[in-house]
Amino acid sequence: KHLFGAQGGENEIPEATLDGALVERTIDRGDGCVVHLLGTCHLSQEAATQTAERIRQLKPNTVLVELCEERRHMLTRSQHPRRSSGPSSSRVSAAASLGSALTNWTELIGMMYSSFETLLDRQTGAEFSLAVDAAHDCGAQVVLGDRLSSQTTGRLQRLVSTRELLFDMQVMQYDFSAQQAIRRTRSMEAALADVAKARFALERHETSSPLSRGQHLEDLCARLTCLEQHMAEAHEACILDNTDAVIWQVLRKFWRKEIITAEDRRNLGWAVDAQSALDPLKDMPMSASMRQVLVFERDQIMSAALERAQGPVVVGVVGAAHIPGIEEALRRGVADEEDLDRFRTIPAWTPRPWHGMATLAAGGLALGSYRSREFRRALGVSVVGLSAGSVWLLSEIRDKLRFFEESQRGIASTLQPSSMANES
Repeated sequence: KHLFGAQGGENEIPEATLDGALVERTIDRGDGCVVHLLGTCHLSQEAATQTAERIRQLKPNTVLVELCEERRHMLTRSQHPRRSSGPSSSRVSAAASLGSALTNWTELIGMMYSSFETLLDRQTGAEFSLAVDAAHDCGAQVVLGDRLSSQTTGRLQRLVSTRELLFDMQVMQYDFSAQQAIRRTRSMEAALADVAKARFALERHETSSPLSRGQHLEDLCARLTCLEQHMAEAHEACILDNTDAVIWQVLRKFWRKEIITAEDRRNLGWAVDAQSALDPLKDMPMSASMRQVLVFERDQIMSAALERAQGPVVVGVVGAAHIPGIEEALRRGVADEEDLDRFRTIPAWTPRPWHGMATLAAGGLALGSYRSREFRRALGVSVVGLSAGSVWLLSEIRDKLRFFEESQRGIASTLQPSSMANES
């Protein structure tokens, strides 16, 4: 692929490909500096290992990682996080997280990654700590190139509307699943056609003369290549639905207080690793405002940091979703300082239409409570009911977390003697 236009140019460098979970793009900045973008999946152990190996091969002068000062602690965490030994630590943490999520929905993103860390026994963003270790081994400068996480969450809260969060995302998810189903069906139909053509080519090869067998064999190989491509497309169209199914199976077991086995953990890890092969910008549904804040703006900030990075060799370690945007920004020119400052600014609160409706509803409740005793009684019963429901939900989650912790400790205690026996 040509990174600087279809006609090519003096800045053109061939794309480097790595097998496995890591994606690499190589870009000539035009000032004697070559930028290597390494795109990773934040939950992939293979990507983390490949990132460190690639940095040691390149021996860069500067390594940029997709972190900020508020997330610097991720560089010193253990690569294999374990659940706290305290019997109630997870339950207290879950209660606090749920309470925070009620007032700030962006907390759900952190809860998702924390849940994956617990179930998979993996560190989120392990590639960053390994990349920094490799950079230190090479004597390279380390740059935290992302904006503050508080700025990202603040802009998400201000710019992503409730309607977009609750309704548009659900419609997009359903539409995306439908498109993937159509894609799977078409790929499988094409694969079946390739099988028939390959069988016909094989029959011709067996019955043909020795002089024409080479041509028939080439035809057979071409048909098998097409079959492999169509099967790969069908498999890629299954990945996200497969991940959803595996996560749903784990959640169902958690809610029903069934034991989440080692096989369930392996299935979840397999699904997450398979999803790392997708391009999040192209293959995953995301609303326009959320894509703007989570992807585009951060692409511009990190590309500006890569543009300022010193040295003939610069490496950027970022999530795979940021690779196309950073590549495009470095090719066409990074954003100016005015835009970068705007991307780092949390907008002031502005009233939305539903705020007016909520205000009218609150005024109606206050007026009804003032004028009617029956209304006050009904309102009190409703408040008590909602409070009781919230207490019940929290109690249920704490109870299921208690069962999960005890069951996992039991599994660990049974596996430990067997592992010690194997080592001996």
